[in-house]
Amino acid sequence: MSKLVDEFLKLREIAGNKASTNRLLEMTKLRKHETGLPVDIWVDEGKTFSRNGRRIKVQDSPNSNSRTWLTMTVEDSPRVISSKKNKKVNLNNSELEMVKKFVIMNLPILKILGDPECGIVEFSRRMKKLEKESH
Repeated sequence: MSKLVDEFLKLREIAGNKASTNRLLEMTKLRKHETGLPVDIWVDEGKTFSRNGRRIKVQDSPNSNSRTWLTMTVEDSPRVISSKKNKKVNLNNSELEMVKKFVIMNLPILKILGDPECGIVEFSRRMKKLEKESH
């Protein structure tokens, strides 16, 4: 139980306020090894952001201890719409492009996540993992 409390306190510290913490806690975390991305992401199964359009949260650094994130739209041309004010995004262009590619590859399923026919189990079954490009 202590580990759960510690994780909650970390999330609360990251969010900086109760509303942000509640939104993140309503999202499902997908780890790097599950997505093929260099960062963890959070997807919105509960339609927390649906009135403003679909969104994902993206860890802002490949560092596993990163405690900040940015918000990216779920659309044909994904874009970063927020990060901590006056804070430099710690992802390089290549890493951001990988996240955008993941969103585009999974756009159909991301758009219906949270609808009655698509919960996180169905999403996980249909999600396309980003494969590392061979050189």
